[in-house]
Amino acid sequence: FFLYFYFFFFKQKTAYEISACLVGSEMCIRDRYMGNIKLNSKQLFQQQMQNIKNLKVLIGVSTGAIKANLKRLDSSVQNVLATKPFVDFKPIYEYTSQEISSIPNKDSYDVVVTGDTSDVEVILKEFRNVKWVHNLYAGCESILKSPTLKDNKEITLTRAKNVSNIPLAEFSVGSSLFFLRNFTFFEKLKRNRQWHARVPLPFLNRKTVAVFGYGAIGQEVGRQFKQGFQTRVIAVDRNTDKLPPYADEVTTMANIKQVAAQSDIIVNVLPSTPATQKVFNKEIFDACKKGAVFVNIGRGMTVNEDDLMEALISDKLLGAGLDVTDNEPINSTSKWYDEKLQDKILLTLHSQDEQSEGFEFRAKIFEENVMRFAKGEELINVVDKVSGF
Repeated sequence: FFLYFYFFFFKQKTAYEISACLVGSEMCIRDRYMGNIKLNSKQLFQQQMQNIKNLKVLIGVSTGAIKANLKRLDSSVQNVLATKPFVDFKPIYEYTSQEISSIPNKDSYDVVVTGDTSDVEVILKEFRNVKWVHNLYAGCESILKSPTLKDNKEITLTRAKNVSNIPLAEFSVGSSLFFLRNFTFFEKLKRNRQWHARVPLPFLNRKTVAVFGYGAIGQEVGRQFKQGFQTRVIAVDRNTDKLPPYADEVTTMANIKQVAAQSDIIVNVLPSTPATQKVFNKEIFDACKKGAVFVNIGRGMTVNEDDLMEALISDKLLGAGLDVTDNEPINSTSKWYDEKLQDKILLTLHSQDEQSEGFEFRAKIFEENVMRFAKGEELINVVDKVSGF
């Protein structure tokens, strides 16, 4: 019995591990192994490779501010592709336009890997046989400014989805506590070496939280507030057919004023689309509860920032946690640095979607799609080019 146990489990597992290393498609091999298909590592490798086509990939198409992040991501992406013997890849994030034009055999490239940037248009005009563009970020408003990408039905656009759910939700909770528990006030006391009598501070527990944009990130926001602080969660979303996870109520943007009027915390997770431009404006902020907290982890273009500043300075809103702003990067003369706003805002400069494991997560999503694309299978995280998500 012992010898049988050893041979069946240990020896089979060894074959599985070797073939997974060779092919780089661990989940596929695992499915076959768990289904008791008895193939040795060489057979598994040959079976996997026979339906896989060779790919040529361009990595790191970008200029400007996003280039630094792509350079950091580049090593993770290259590490993924280096394990795929059927992939020939070329990093071009440092290339000039002239160097890009001089790349030989342009018609042989299948895939472009980039960030959320319209610079991809330059590539698609020259590399006319590209069939798949992968955005290493979640937002697609800039990349979809490329007419060739948006209009060409032969090019599929995918994105890194569900990478930033947890850190962005944590920022939403942290921002709410930052203002409700008046951390700025106590930080000033500490720096001035002062003692102050106790002051009443509101709880976050059992407050009403409205989450605008209840996709994967929105649901994680709802989960953390609901499970951590027993809050009432109102989900605002396009789909109201059924009650989504962690929500006590679901409604649409048509009821934005009514939702704002009953919410202690408003978390904006809305993407930038023509329908969401400046939806948070004076009319909505006037409808808010006095002392509400506004958190923006969606897109800055969804907020009329002058109206938000007015609501903060007038003390209509207690505070605003802003990871995103309308114009990024903001310059040193921005109104957000006005002295009157400093105790009213938590400004984190579009940084809260990053985490130490983030590059590996993004690379893994890309790796899954590389295998699917090479085998002619349906890709995951495909973007609807009309809606933008």
